[in-house]
Amino acid sequence: MAARPLDVVFDELVQNQGRGAALRLKFVAHKDRTWFLAIVLHSFAKHAEGTKLTDLEQAIVSAFRKNGYTDQEIKAHGKLDRKLPQSLRSEMFSSRFAQLDVKQNYTMAELKRDVPEIIKSAHAIPSATAPEGGVQQAGAEQGGSPSTSAASARFTIKASKFTGRSRRHRRGGLGSGRGGGSRRHDPVAHRLHGG
Repeated sequence: MAARPLDVVFDELVQNQGRGAALRLKFVAHKDRTWFLAIVLHSFAKHAEGTKLTDLEQAIVSAFRKNGYTDQEIKAHGKLDRKLPQSLRSEMFSSRFAQLDVKQNYTMAELKRDVPEIIKSAHAIPSATAPEGGVQQAGAEQGGSPSTSAASARFTIKASKFTGRSRRHRRGGLGSGRGGGSRRHDPVAHRLHGG
């Protein structure tokens, strides 16, 4: 399947329609996780403008080139970033990164300065919710407190309940020779569904 044209994706995102509406919803819901996307688009926009890039911006553009992106593709993404309305940028990115524009520089030193806040917001995002509503973090179950250090932070997901059902059993099963999907003649589905 061919990828959708970049301008179509952009228009749907800005107009909050079609697949763009779902994408926008994800960006808005996870705005604390989109910091790197903001920096990448900022770097692409500066490259498209022909503006001098900082160490970080140059490293990003070079990394994308090394991984198969052409200058034309990078500039196309950068031009779309320039057209992104500020109100939408504020919805999609945290305030620090929503304000980036081609007139500003963003360096490796600034990223290092921002990392503690990025880590703090990342740790505030629940990774798994226990049935009682609590978040389970590694170390917490042994009575210890979870580490706040970026290098040693580990989260675990503990499944407390699984209620998945196989779709094929509800539709007659593969190779059952039935179109109606009667569970009565399928011993596996019979056990799965408690019949």
